[in-house]
Amino acid sequence: MNKSTLVMLLRFWMLLGGILFSGCRSTSVFDPYEVVFPEDEFQPVTVQVEEPVPEAEDASRPRRRWFGRGSSEEVPEPENPQENDVVATAPETELVNPETLPDRYLLRVGDQLQIHISGSGIDEQLEMPVDENGEITLRFIGRIRAVGRSLSELEREIELEYTERQRIFREVFVRVNVPYTFYFIGGEVRQPGRYPLSGRVTLSQAIVAAGNFTEWARRDGRLTLVRNNERTVILFRDILEDPSRDIELRTGDVITVERSFL
Repeated sequence: MNKSTLVMLLRFWMLLGGILFSGCRSTSVFDPYEVVFPEDEFQPVTVQVEEPVPEAEDASRPRRRWFGRGSSEEVPEPENPQENDVVATAPETELVNPETLPDRYLLRVGDQLQIHISGSGIDEQLEMPVDENGEITLRFIGRIRAVGRSLSELEREIELEYTERQRIFREVFVRVNVPYTFYFIGGEVRQPGRYPLSGRVTLSQAIVAAGNFTEWARRDGRLTLVRNNERTVILFRDILEDPSRDIELRTGDVITVERSFL
């Protein structure tokens, strides 16, 4: 076999091989793990999920309170929740304005008064307490009852004594003030501070207003009361056993609840 015949035969086989190779080649990459479903058998399935319908409330069933216990009582909903809200407020500790006292504050023994008398050539500024007899003493007119009277009533009484009754002055103006109307409480109470003294306030009420005793207070409730530079030791336990021993506070009283060291 000559050379030209071999070249032609080689070209023939190369052409045949190219034809066979081009027919077997695929444009897609074969995936041995691919699962092929027949087109006539595969149909997509659509799953419809229904939204749950809330269960209607049974009026015959008892409503449950917040702590989980059943209650047969029907609790009405408030029309205006803000009206029924309970707002915790701190106790009032501001000094009482003397301008608001005449209509509601009655003088008591121990109240310290400031009395301004003016008119008819007189201008005096006096300071004096209501004594143990419930009276005050003024120049020219003597003793005047003060306990149980409001500031405006005492002012009118002094004016009448100076002008119409004893006729010492033709015209006079009187102004009575209470420089302080509050008490102090401190020591082992939850809210120590200065509290207004309006009306009758007892020692036990003062303890409650101050948030009661702390866990460090003495078990017998031992406390001290300072009044007019006099110190008195009191056991709150005795007041609980006998309420008649509860003490009425006065302006300027200082209460100190003692601490337990046990």
